[in-house]
Amino acid sequence: MADTTATVELSGPMFRDPLRRRIVKQALRAAVHEVALIGERRVKEELWKPADFPISRHGVDTGFYKRHVSSRVINDTTAEVNDQGVVYGPWLESGGRGTRFRGYGMFRKAITEMERRSRGVLRKRIRKAAAQLNGGIAL
Repeated sequence: MADTTATVELSGPMFRDPLRRRIVKQALRAAVHEVALIGERRVKEELWKPADFPISRHGVDTGFYKRHVSSRVINDTTAEVNDQGVVYGPWLESGGRGTRFRGYGMFRKAITEMERRSRGVLRKRIRKAAAQLNGGIAL
């Protein structure tokens, strides 16, 4: 399984006011949560079974693995998407030695999606925070 991290530091005179600092931190946390949910949904979208096919075509026979894919916010600037340590998760992701199976690359695809959409999510959340900081006047 893969992970990505980003760090945001709030400093400067604007953030000396606890209310302003709290508004921006809430916006960051909401953005981090939204991006993590995007990643979780993307991984789960990769686990599918066609309704008209009698056996699994892409990792969904029992639904066990799909149920264990989850996201959580660790702090205001960090979240993770993982499979809660399912023992065969790394094999599903990357395949195995001595087999032709190359893995589904679910988390790799999720990271790409999260990176692609994170700027827009953050922009939307910061605009809302800026409107709050400006007394409700939208930018």
